[in-house]
This record gives sequence, structure tokens and C-alpha cells, in this order.
Amino acid sequence: MLNQSIEDNRNYDDTATNSNPSDEQAQEVLPDKENEEMSVWIVSQAVSDQLVRNDGKYLHVDYLGRRLSLGDAQSLARKFIRSKFPHEYKRSGTMKAILNRAFSEDPDCSVPLWDGTTRCVPGNHSRVLRGT
Repeated sequence: MLNQSIEDNRNYDDTATNSNPSDEQAQEVLPDKENEEMSVWIVSQAVSDQLVRNDGKYLHVDYLGRRLSLGDAQSLARKFIRSKFPHEYKRSGTMKAILNRAFSEDPDCSVPLWDGTTRCVPGNHSRVLRGT
């Protein structure tokens, strides 16, 4: 009985070490997918710090007097990404995911609603104050 369990363990070890190529490819894809998700989150948050929404229109935080349509706001976002995150700009799938997240309803990394007020907050490096 003891010999049988030892042989079973050896067979299990042999099958565990002899993985087929598709398993190895799946393991390599996972980190790339996680890296892409992380870059989408980071870049979409950076984009959302450049714009605010008010009454269905978008405004750039440096030019609050000019209202932008969704298309204009996405065009500004593309220019911002191209200048600040050129690697992500070159990957069209990542770029599309960034814009989808930045212009979604997700409160953590989408363009926030603006209540029309501005204020100075020394020591805060974020351009848009969230939840304060």
C-alpha cells in the first residue's frame, strides 16, 4: 500500500512538470493582461484629472469657460495621452479601453461631475478634488 502511494505521487509530479505549451502561453498572457488593466486604470485616472462634467458637457480644468462635446473631450484626452503616455497611445486596444473607462460612469476613474466651484488647496497635487 505504501509503495502504491509513492508511485502515485511520482506520477503526479511527472504530470505536473510536463505541462503542455498552451498552459505556458496562458501563464505568459496573464501578466500582460494585468499590466494592461493597471495602465488603463492609471491613464484613465490621469485623463479624468484634466476634465470635469457639468450639465452634460465637458470642461477642461484649465479652461472652465469653454464647454466641450463628448467628441471634443475625447479628442483632448487622446492628445493628452499621446503626449504623456505615448506607449499606451500606440496600442489601439488599450487606448479604446482607456477612453471607455475615462468616459464611463465609474466614480473612481471617470471624468467627475463638477458642482461649479473652484478652490485653492495648498499641498494637494490633484487638479480635481474628489469627495471633499
